[in-house]
Amino acid sequence: MSCVNEIGVKVNLASQQLLTYVSGLGPTLAKNVITYRNENGPFRSRADLKKVPRLGPKAFELAAGFLRIDNAHNPLDASAVHPERYHIVDRMAKDKGCTVADLMRHEQLRQQINLERYAGEDYGLPTLQDIMLELAKPGRDPREQFEAIAFAANIKAISQLTPE
Repeated sequence: MSCVNEIGVKVNLASQQLLTYVSGLGPTLAKNVITYRNENGPFRSRADLKKVPRLGPKAFELAAGFLRIDNAHNPLDASAVHPERYHIVDRMAKDKGCTVADLMRHEQLRQQINLERYAGEDYGLPTLQDIMLELAKPGRDPREQFEAIAFAANIKAISQLTPE
């Protein structure tokens, strides 16, 4: 569960089993997500998740930040930025006279943003710094590179193995 919530899940590709590990979903809602996706096609936005039967406001609030939607109209839907924080990024982009996608693509635009200007009662600098990291590398996978173990190609049966 901690891995799924750390990395996120591409909701249009995820299996029912994997979705059960997303905070706020569980087995029943995971099944409902898959059923909805099968009947209606891929999700086009995080907002579409609200159409899933029995996925209420609380479950959406818990799960939305961990569910990624590639090729969504809003590029933040493929990121770890929670929908409750989209308005912050929208305001940053508006203040810079650009789009959210521009902020995500251009480091020089992000570097010009004074985060203290956007800090408020509901979120502080740590949240804003996390948002900026996500804008720089949306959907990044924080896991280290994995190297698969190579087995000897000439071993075909267990009887060919010997202890070292």
